[in-house]
Formats: sequence, C-alpha cells, structure tokens
Amino acid sequence: MGFFGWWRHFWGGQETVVAASKSVSVRGLVQAIDEMPSPLSGEICVSIRYLASVPHAFGTLLGAVTRHQVECRQSRDFILRDGQGGLLVQVDAGHDVATFHAGLLARHGLDLEAREEIIREGDLVVVRGQITDIDARSPHRRAPYRAILVAEGLTRRE
Repeated sequence: MGFFGWWRHFWGGQETVVAASKSVSVRGLVQAIDEMPSPLSGEICVSIRYLASVPHAFGTLLGAVTRHQVECRQSRDFILRDGQGGLLVQVDAGHDVATFHAGLLARHGLDLEAREEIIREGDLVVVRGQITDIDARSPHRRAPYRAILVAEGLTRRE
C-alpha cells in the first residue's frame, strides 16, 4: 500500500472519483445553506414549485368557468449529503414565488386555487446535473463539500 492508499485507509474508506463535466444523478439528503419561507404554508424550505389554477379571462366573460394553470419556481443552493460526504448543489434561482403569489392573489382573490411542492432540509432528493468542480481532497482542506453539482433536475423522494 503506497502513501496515498495508506492515507485513504487512515481517513476512512473509499472515495468515489467523478470526472468534472460528467452528467450524474445523485441521491441524498438536503442540508440547507440558505432557506426561504413558503408564501402558502410558511414552511422553511430550499425549493418551491408553486402551482396555481386561475380563471381564464375569456371564460369568465362568456359565463363559463374555465381555468388555466400557471407555475413558478424558486430555489436556493444547498448541500446534498449522500454517504460519501457532501456535494454543493447549485440551482437555477428561478423567480420570487412570494411576489408571484401576491400578484395572483390581488388579481383573482378567492378564485385563486394554489398549491405548492416544497423541498425542506432533511428531505431525500435525487439531483441530476453536471459536476463542474472537484475538491482535490488535500489533507489541509476541509471544505463542507467534495464537488459542485450544477442541477438540471431535482426530484423529491419519499
């Protein structure tokens, strides 16, 4: 066992090597870096998918009750803990869900039907994306994550 083999053995186990720019799918638990409150439930989360059903303008004028669906997303970067350590997950921030909801509420009042799908700290998720930077694992560096994953898709698991 060479020096690096001894070093890996001493510090506890095998390390998965992932090439930068490789598309991956990783499952793990969410650890929040920066949280935001949901405008509907007030729950603290790292990602919100806001879905609303609003009356269609032409349907209302003609006396029919027709509706159309609108959607808005907002997310914050987080650490994904997957048993090998942590990955910094960088997400598309999206749009301000609270402002979007307030605008719909002001316009449609009680006719607004809204729901949300949120991801909280501790939730089990699967993230698809591209690895863009890998921690070289210097013995002097103690980053809270081993690589950066730019998310292309984020799914909550039960």
